[in-house]
Amino acid sequence: LPFVMLLEVTEGRFRYRLVGTQVARDAGHDFTGRTLNDLQFANRDFYLACYKDIVAQRTPIFGLDHWVYDDGRNGVFEFGMLPLSGDGKSVSHFLTVEDSAERAD
Repeated sequence: LPFVMLLEVTEGRFRYRLVGTQVARDAGHDFTGRTLNDLQFANRDFYLACYKDIVAQRTPIFGLDHWVYDDGRNGVFEFGMLPLSGDGKSVSHFLTVEDSAERAD
């Protein structure tokens, strides 16, 4: 489960219920229990838009993103954001999987 995240949709916010060990290691901290809305990082608004689109469309999103951390590390990762529903109609959770590779410059 090192590359997995489980998020819960609550009142238009996206709370991380589970953050995989590799995701936390790459980010430099474990953000389990925090909301995406409250976190500050370079591509946060992109991810907020992705999750909002998934809630509206009820379809998964797959993509590729480039990242740069404050310490100078950078790389690329592929991700999949999969909507989950408790009632079969509205999105209540997300299962998100990412796999990253650091680039040597």
